[in-house]
Amino acid sequence: KMYSWDNAQVVLVGNKCDLEHDRAVTQDRGQRLAEQLGKF
Repeated sequence: KMYSWDNAQVVLVGNKCDLEHDRAVTQDRGQRLAEQLGKF
């Protein structure tokens, strides 16, 4: 937000749902980030 245009679009993407044991970010942490960004 600090270095972008006012109308810039944000995309939060997750992948590799079949590799749950190799996740670097937990589902809960990702969901909390999305909520903080107002995207969930």
